[in-house]
Amino acid sequence: MDVRKFTWADLPKLTTLMGLANPSAEGLNTEERLAEDLGRPGLHPEDNCALFEEGGDLVAASLIHPELLISRAVLEMWAHPKHIGPSLQSTVVQKAIFHAKSMGSRVLHVCVSPSGPWPVLVEKEGLAKVRTYWLMRWQEPSLPLVEVPEGLKLGRYRPGNAEELTVIQNAAFGGHWGFCPNTPDEIAYRAEMSISPHDGILLLRSDAATVGYCWTCTLGDVPHSTGVISMIGIDPAYRGKGLSRPVLLAGMEYLRSRDVQYVQLDVDSENTPAVKLYSSIGFKVVEELHWFEASL
Repeated sequence: MDVRKFTWADLPKLTTLMGLANPSAEGLNTEERLAEDLGRPGLHPEDNCALFEEGGDLVAASLIHPELLISRAVLEMWAHPKHIGPSLQSTVVQKAIFHAKSMGSRVLHVCVSPSGPWPVLVEKEGLAKVRTYWLMRWQEPSLPLVEVPEGLKLGRYRPGNAEELTVIQNAAFGGHWGFCPNTPDEIAYRAEMSISPHDGILLLRSDAATVGYCWTCTLGDVPHSTGVISMIGIDPAYRGKGLSRPVLLAGMEYLRSRDVQYVQLDVDSENTPAVKLYSSIGFKVVEELHWFEASL
């Protein structure tokens, strides 16, 4: 087996591999979408994406997301369904562990579906399950009214808001498991991606500051599009005031205006307040996602 680094000329074949490895994402894996994802600041796919080939055919790929600010790396991996097996999977994981260690990470995390082919293999390679996330979905006929508390107002993201959105996001998620603080450049880039229209990034403001936000994304095309609550956060100084509900509902209202089939999000199963909020609105658990960890 030949292992080499990604080049941008490999974009078409990597897109094809990802579609084969995850057929449920049909319509979402396009060259344009993948180019956007790989172009994110700090990702450096030419260094951090490995391609695994047999006889000139691409049979697997891995992508390491460096998060050195918190001394960790996050692994994504894909394997061709006709070639997947213990030997190939083991090679992919071992190469990823070596690469993550060489970049100075102290821990490697990977998220896999328990119903997929990876959990048993990653455990054999020494990774331990450390967290369960839930994929939750909302598909109700109606949505509760958005009631913004007095003294606050909802606004939409506009170019130039990246700094304030960075501040509120880092404040809201500081200390949460697996969160790596963002930079304004990273936030600005994400806000310009095709899945993330500016009007779908809602900012909850007081006269003095941004106190919360809901960042939505839209995947796929109508009538088969999916609305995603990507991030929702409240400034720690404003927690306990019931602000998460109105800003979440505002995000969902926007997604419904885009004629999405349903709205989904993922949440740490140990985040009891968030799970309680989502369940109260009608979100239901449809899938588990398991996070595994290797200490490097």
